[in-house]
Amino acid sequence: MPRSEQLSQAQLFPGKIKTLTLKIPSLFQKNNAKELVARFILFLEARPLWQKIMGGLFFSLPMLITGIVLSLTSLLVVGACGLVFSSFAIALFEYYKKQHTEDTQAQQQGINLINDELSQLSDELNSFSKELDHYQSSALGDKTVALAKLSTLNGEKQQLESSLSDLSGRNKVLTQINESLMGENQALRAVVAEKIRLLVRNDQRIAELERDLLAKFEEKTQLLLELEKYKHLELSLRERIQTLVVDQGKQNEHALQQGKQIERCERELASLLKQRRYLVFNIKTKERDIASLVLSKQNLEGELAKSVIEQEQLRLIISELQHQQGQLKSRIKNLNLELFENYLSQEKKQLCINSLLNAGSVLQKHNDLLVLQLEKLAQENKLLMSTVASLRQVESELQKAKSKLQEVITGLQGQIKEQNTLLDSRKEQLETALADYQRTKDQLDETVADLALVKQGMITEVDKVKQTQVILTNLVSNLSKAAIKGEENNSNFLTQLQDLLTKKEQGFQQIAAEALGVNQRLTAISQGFEECVLRHKRLLQVQEHYLQQVAHSSLSFFAAPSEVDSGMKPQNYVPPPLLVS
Repeated sequence: MPRSEQLSQAQLFPGKIKTLTLKIPSLFQKNNAKELVARFILFLEARPLWQKIMGGLFFSLPMLITGIVLSLTSLLVVGACGLVFSSFAIALFEYYKKQHTEDTQAQQQGINLINDELSQLSDELNSFSKELDHYQSSALGDKTVALAKLSTLNGEKQQLESSLSDLSGRNKVLTQINESLMGENQALRAVVAEKIRLLVRNDQRIAELERDLLAKFEEKTQLLLELEKYKHLELSLRERIQTLVVDQGKQNEHALQQGKQIERCERELASLLKQRRYLVFNIKTKERDIASLVLSKQNLEGELAKSVIEQEQLRLIISELQHQQGQLKSRIKNLNLELFENYLSQEKKQLCINSLLNAGSVLQKHNDLLVLQLEKLAQENKLLMSTVASLRQVESELQKAKSKLQEVITGLQGQIKEQNTLLDSRKEQLETALADYQRTKDQLDETVADLALVKQGMITEVDKVKQTQVILTNLVSNLSKAAIKGEENNSNFLTQLQDLLTKKEQGFQQIAAEALGVNQRLTAISQGFEECVLRHKRLLQVQEHYLQQVAHSSLSFFAAPSEVDSGMKPQNYVPPPLLVS
């Protein structure tokens, strides 16, 4: 490529950069909103006020017309629907606007930084083009001076001295460029060292997280085993309680022992429920720890991805620096060759070429060092990719463990539902038993009332018999005195009557004694029945209390246990009523 075309392209390059800096914000605004809702919001914001008002009238007038045609109620309904729809649309638009304004602000800041860097680059290119123009003009002047003063050696000496001074200045420029490249190289090395340290720390953190995960999985398996043991104990206790509840009707004499056993079982159940809540709370805490570990793992993966992106950016920067370095080399060579082709002899040309070759060899060494650094960065990138793959495997294992935990939780929920159904069936059976007991109690009350009526009737009959006895004795005495005048007959008749009366009195006394005995038996039976009723009531109270505790425990199993302590009672604990003989 000739030199004139290179200069023209170098002059046009800053203008292209400025046009790109002007086009980037417009392209960003066009391609920023990728979602349809965000584009619709931008479209609405870009519309003027009169178009928004016309759009509102276009949507509201047909609704008002339909409301007037139908009825006032439909108008109210349509207006309410319009208000709800408008409020929902406004809230949704504000949400998407807030969501995308933050992203756009961050991206706008990045683009502003890129624009600043591009503007600096364009300024540097302008200064470089000005220097090239200056060098070109000076070279043309030198050429004219050299052509005018070829006959004189003084002019050649002056030109040689000026060329030597220019060479020394360029050597200084090259040394400065070399120093800047070395500084950038050291900065890149420092950045790479920091990235390596971060990667080592991330690996250590990942190893610690894996250890914590394994320990927590082991603790979780132990807790699940303890849960299964407590479930078996709970089932055995419930079976014992069921057997005790079934045998309550048959073994009323051993009610006190059963009540004590029920109290013990209830205490054991309460302790088991407390331990169960504690285990459930531990499982939930372990799940939260696993979720936090997964989040930290995702953060580490994000940091690794960022480090990979930064490495790619560093590669691009290094390639750009190498490209700029090559361009500077080519330009320096072209300038040196064009400046000193016509002025120096072959020996001087050879010296200049040797110096340039030395400078080129130094630059080649720097390039080789940069290539080695790029290879090292590629190896580090491979290591990072391998760590990312291992992290993905760990993530898949964590997801499998999470799915297993969800299956265990669903199984526990199914068991709890089955236990609730069993409790409901037992509750219905107890309700039927209570209804039967109430019926028998009503029948016994009726029989006791009938016996009391019979007793009252017998007492009235005994009183009537006593009254008839008194009347008969009076009548017999009067008749005997009036009709029988003889003493012997009177005495015989009186003895016979007394015998009859004494026998009747003995019979009446026997009847009264039997009635009293029956009454005493009835009172004893009623007292025993009342005692049985009291015992049944107490047993029913104990059963109701047990059912309430079981229902409360089944409800609190799904709730998050805020206060779990194996050695303390819960706040809503109520001791069961004791059976008193």
